[in-house]
Amino acid sequence: MIRRDEKKSQRYATSHRMRVVASVAITLGAAIAFQFQMEDLESVRAGSSRPTAPESSRPVLNLTVIDAESKMPIPARFSIEVDDTAYYPLELNNHGLRFVSIHESKNQRYTVTYSRGTGAVEIVLPNDAQHVTVHATRGFEYRPASISIPINSAENIFLAQIELERWSDLFDRGWVASDAHIHYDRLQKAGDADWLTMLAADGLEQGHFMVLKGGKVPGIWARQYAYGAEGEATDGRRMIRSGEEYRDSAQGHINLLGLDEVIQPISTGGMGEPPVRENYPPLNDVLRQTRRLNGLAGVAHGGSLGRHPTATCDATLGAVDFFEIGNAHLYALDLWYRLMNCGFVIPPAAGTDLPNFPFRENWQPFLGSMRMYAQTSGKPDFESWKEAVRAGRVFITSGPIVSFQVNGRGAGELIRLPATGGELMIEATISSPVGMSAMELIRNGEIATASIEKSNSDGIHKWRIRHQIQINESCWLAVRGEGVPIPAMEASVQNRESWIKTDAIAHSGIVRVEVGNQPIRSVNDADHLIQMLRQQQEFYRTNGRYLQAEHRLRVLDLFDEAASELEKRR
Repeated sequence: MIRRDEKKSQRYATSHRMRVVASVAITLGAAIAFQFQMEDLESVRAGSSRPTAPESSRPVLNLTVIDAESKMPIPARFSIEVDDTAYYPLELNNHGLRFVSIHESKNQRYTVTYSRGTGAVEIVLPNDAQHVTVHATRGFEYRPASISIPINSAENIFLAQIELERWSDLFDRGWVASDAHIHYDRLQKAGDADWLTMLAADGLEQGHFMVLKGGKVPGIWARQYAYGAEGEATDGRRMIRSGEEYRDSAQGHINLLGLDEVIQPISTGGMGEPPVRENYPPLNDVLRQTRRLNGLAGVAHGGSLGRHPTATCDATLGAVDFFEIGNAHLYALDLWYRLMNCGFVIPPAAGTDLPNFPFRENWQPFLGSMRMYAQTSGKPDFESWKEAVRAGRVFITSGPIVSFQVNGRGAGELIRLPATGGELMIEATISSPVGMSAMELIRNGEIATASIEKSNSDGIHKWRIRHQIQINESCWLAVRGEGVPIPAMEASVQNRESWIKTDAIAHSGIVRVEVGNQPIRSVNDADHLIQMLRQQQEFYRTNGRYLQAEHRLRVLDLFDEAASELEKRR
């Protein structure tokens, strides 16, 4: 199924082809190999796309996107409407970049266009165009902007300049923006220059590209040309790192970021070709091996995928560095909250899971429409980022920007109070130039009462909590918020699971508070998780697939160890 606005725009296209045309300035490194064909590969090397040669009668739009402060061209994502219908040009000159994302088995196809920030992008318009609207955006820290241009039949060259104004500069305050869940091929190092341009245009400092096998697509896909330092690409500020999404049909999915080599067999439990039918090794082993390979290992998709996911077992046994609570339309908080209520400190993470659900509103970035920010003191390298994530100095968002402090201390920090407890000052803001609809103070997974001050200054919606709270028992604190609905996501989602969210969201990392050296505990949540572990253990006892009896026994022992740890935390 082709999205309606893209299908309507085909009346403007010279041909409808399920392949990337030769003017695309992306090499095979930016295409999904089994989905795309390239015409004349030599002509589409990074930075070498050939300029368009329009007929003299066809109107041409020359578009420049500039920074409002410096007045210099910048990379940015842009989208076009011709006579109120979405228009996807088939070709751009070498100052533009055109990327087509296709997920064949889901019938999801989306075209993204960018300005490289090197000069005017030349866009050939339809002969019968009468009016053009251009939308430009650059991540979440610039105000999205639009410009409308009447097309005069007496002329054929039209100039358009859009200024993007930065309203928030998190990087200058030490925050690094990352899309920690991307699945596209990077088959040649030469293609990285285009990916880095796309990161810049979408307001990101990092992109984590992960290989995987099976599931919706047979075989190995989203291949990377190298791993570890050899697979890393950087322009000094932005970085791309290779990783792996390891999956088991029963145990679930885990994200292995930045590791030095692929952990085989990539998928188990019968997923992918060639299939490995056993539910072995346990994901616990794979997570720990990732650490030995200098990577960062965590639960993917909020622990929601897999017939009997082992996320609770793995987190309880200390094998998890992060917990992905958001990607695409997924926003899964329940299990994460319960684990933290039992005293486990697990930072949140987020990414897009592209090419899944690629459709975007005009204000959204393509890469990093769901993203995470890590406080690295402005250091963009992988080791600094890895350390910041493990420490919990993070927040996640699909639009609104979060600021959160407790007594002046940010996410990832610990505040100690005497046995008598004490008062703490919560200071938090959630802001967006697009819109806000909710903000909540969270204490041990429950909404805490706090007054919210709402303002709109110069088009920036800012919701603020400044609240004195009495703390008598150990707890964790966070803030979360919601922005505007995302119709493009709403239209593409078929199921309505409890963890589906199609509004823009934001969630801070947590600040822990210990009263009298007492750990954070919840008997109810511990009992709930123990019951879950026993049900999962029974599945693997009776239905798990293993070649050797000792493999089954080892997996069952892991569940016993996890349940025993939770018993201690009741």
